[in-house]
Amino acid sequence: PRRNRIIVGMSLAVVVIEGELRSGSLVSARLAGEEGRQLLAVPGRAFDKLAAGPLSLLRDGAAMACQPEDIVHELPEPDCSELLAALAMKEGDSSHAGLDADTRELLDLLPVHDELTLDAILDTSALPPGRILRCLFTLELAGRIHHLPGNRYCRASPR
Repeated sequence: PRRNRIIVGMSLAVVVIEGELRSGSLVSARLAGEEGRQLLAVPGRAFDKLAAGPLSLLRDGAAMACQPEDIVHELPEPDCSELLAALAMKEGDSSHAGLDADTRELLDLLPVHDELTLDAILDTSALPPGRILRCLFTLELAGRIHHLPGNRYCRASPR
């Protein structure tokens, strides 16, 4: 629960994908409500016990998340145009079209045939951590980078 509180506190929104009625996912959902964070849930099969948590959240008024655009549209930011533009971009497009200066800078920071840890990106970039995370999210939604286990990032292979 302490880790969940920290994660929720750093988040704009919480998306519950699966969880039983008594689970860490619902602890995070409750904390999100207490912290005034946007809450979304992914619907699951009606009789799957791991879908019981998200289905109960939906019944209680959580926003439904079926695709990335659903999440972006629910973010409390006043202008999510760069995230929406990222979703509209073709995967594997190697140009920088549609990316703002900070996001282009971050993409150029990632080596073509290697990966960087989040810590290395934070140390290398002059951008504030919150802006770096938002740019990484934008690039991931656009299919330009991959988020790997261990908080590592690499460029996506061009198609």
